[in-house]
Amino acid sequence: KNTWKSWISQKSRHYSTAGKYQVIKKALLGIYPLSLLLLWFSFVILLLDTEYTIFSSSIFTGVITLKWIIQGRCFTKLKGKNFILFFPFFELFYAILLPVLYYTSEKPRISKWK
Repeated sequence: KNTWKSWISQKSRHYSTAGKYQVIKKALLGIYPLSLLLLWFSFVILLLDTEYTIFSSSIFTGVITLKWIIQGRCFTKLKGKNFILFFPFFELFYAILLPVLYYTSEKPRISKWK
């Protein structure tokens, strides 16, 4: 999508049909956003412990750098070079935004027969 508004609208439409997915498909679709949140939360928590500051910083930097390189190549092939520079910030934004969109998108009510 070309604009944030159209992208958010598209994601909301996708989440509105989430109730029709099988449980395993829901779990598989949730793994990536969950792993992003866990990465960021664990990094912040480990930074608070001075004993693990260097270790956690180096692991976190390595993971982000590796993802930056891999997804940077994808962005280049998809002609989205303007996303490469701000990738870590977009990734954090994405990790926070996806659960918000999921829980705020309108889901169709399924009525049950009595």
